[in-house]
Amino acid sequence: MRHTENVRHNTVILVDANPKLVGEVLSDLSTHVEWNDVVAEAVPAATGSLSGQAAWITTLRANVGPFARSKKLRMARTQNQIDPNGVRHIMFERREVDGREHADWTMRVAVAPEGEGTVVHLSLEYTGGLWVGALDPVLRAAIDRATSKLPDYLATRNDSTSSS
Repeated sequence: MRHTENVRHNTVILVDANPKLVGEVLSDLSTHVEWNDVVAEAVPAATGSLSGQAAWITTLRANVGPFARSKKLRMARTQNQIDPNGVRHIMFERREVDGREHADWTMRVAVAPEGEGTVVHLSLEYTGGLWVGALDPVLRAAIDRATSKLPDYLATRNDSTSSS
């Protein structure tokens, strides 16, 4: 039996962008490379045995002093729907197709209108041994950097869509 620990990070941010745009950006892991430095790469993957689920081969990277740690995961979008209250729920889960047992990675996102902007609830959960201990504060700092970069990235996307 392998040793596992749970890591969960929750973040809530308010962004000055419309919920539709925010939902489009957050539901496509390929865009995360632009504003989240933990996501070093996110390339669309074949659906494999999971019919119809969009998936990405995703490389996560974190630096601890002079050392870098990376992990390649196949992440599938297992939920992407708007509830009756207008809240968009997005979920990505690690879904490998190699038949082996892997630690769970789950990212949940809720995107809701808030006044003239959008409130985003992000939750990242990991069960395993790689990102715990010394890497946990590094991951938390990276998430903080990503959430501070997201509004600027959304502004560039909003500018490009409004001028077309």
